[in-house]
Amino acid sequence: MTVDERISEAEDALHELMLGRRAVTVTRSGKTVTFTQTNRVDLELYIAKLKQSKSGARRRPMRPFL
Repeated sequence: MTVDERISEAEDALHELMLGRRAVTVTRSGKTVTFTQTNRVDLELYIAKLKQSKSGARRRPMRPFL
């Protein structure tokens, strides 16, 4: 499964979750993960991580402001 396909699947799952479904299932790396409303943020972070890996962008380390 390509990164684009995984992003699409995860976004579809988030959409279903936001529409009120109690749980949605996403298969990744040969494992099935079920997301519920209580871990919606985890699904959003997973989507962001996939998009970041697709773009190849890396976050710079945070430095304190003085």
